[in-house]
Amino acid sequence: MKLKIKLTEAKQSKYMRVLEMLRGKDPSVQTITIMSGQNPDAKQMIEPINKRLKEELEQELKQMGLKFVRVGGKFFGVFEQSVIVINPEIKQIARLNKKFGQWGFLWGEKFTIEPGNDTMLFTMYQIDKTGDSLFFRASGSHKVSDVYDHSQLAQQGDDFTFIPKSEQDDDPETRVGKKFNIPVYEGYKRRGIDERD
Repeated sequence: MKLKIKLTEAKQSKYMRVLEMLRGKDPSVQTITIMSGQNPDAKQMIEPINKRLKEELEQELKQMGLKFVRVGGKFFGVFEQSVIVINPEIKQIARLNKKFGQWGFLWGEKFTIEPGNDTMLFTMYQIDKTGDSLFFRASGSHKVSDVYDHSQLAQQGDDFTFIPKSEQDDDPETRVGKKFNIPVYEGYKRRGIDERD
């Protein structure tokens, strides 16, 4: 009689998988971006338009063969549904942002501090809507490796990304799960790699 032993890894939460990717600890992730198709030019759209834009963006990503994780965000008091795109090329993402009328996107690239010690370096890019460039580094932003987690942001009412809760309600506040943020602008205490140091 043969005994089959099935070993299973403890299922890692979506939030912990996202933090692992954002902190450069997932060996399969070399580049990452956070973007949305909703609220073009950072102007609040009505829900049916935002729903259509979210669906169109996700369809485009699938057609491009890119994997993504759904997240939410609240910036300047406006909620939107976003995605973390895994292993894209920067020009692919810039073109998508331009197509969806977005102001910009957060870009991360894996950086090796020393063998076996990787991190992600993040930069905020703005879409060039008037010039010859497709995108450029957003004014006032800094290249950083910090990733703030829920323990640092639990009481923060604005300027964060989050893992959406499974229950769906008309009130976006009820969808906010665990929060995270990459502090590419002033106002956060520096901890990791920061070009200002």
